[in-house]
Amino acid sequence: MKFYHLVPLKGVVGDELMPLRQLRSELPEVYARAEEKYKGRGRVPFNYIPPLDCYWEETIFLSPVHPQVIHGALVRCGLRGLVGRRAFVVDSGILDPDCLAVGEFDGEERYERFDPSSFRRYNRIGETTLVHYREAAAADRWPFVYAGITHVFYRGRIPIAGLPVIPVRH
Repeated sequence: MKFYHLVPLKGVVGDELMPLRQLRSELPEVYARAEEKYKGRGRVPFNYIPPLDCYWEETIFLSPVHPQVIHGALVRCGLRGLVGRRAFVVDSGILDPDCLAVGEFDGEERYERFDPSSFRRYNRIGETTLVHYREAAAADRWPFVYAGITHVFYRGRIPIAGLPVIPVRH
């Protein structure tokens, strides 16, 4: 199974992906940029993830949905999409399965251990997301791209050396 993590717009600093909490103490200038995406989203970084016994800011967010699929949904809903963005491709085989959990946010917030047999359920864009995209387009604002999409949380660091990087295309 493959997961995706968007490459930061200003590039990567260091040789691994790390959770927000570690960025705050080890790379405060990178943390300041990363923290921007949570403005207007309340206490999201402090949401508790029971299966991992930690907080959102102690994990790395990965998407089970290919960024090209997300781009297509954004464009179909009247938004500019993700053209020009790039994403790391993280093979699940390099990750410790005991450090993986999923969060589902389709009107209700649920967390559970990552279950490879449920990947097809995780790997989709549902109506909750499409409604959010359409509402954002109608209001002429940028949406929360991953709203309603299953989140994969990894408690740990991910070395980026050797990770494929893919572009999002038109």
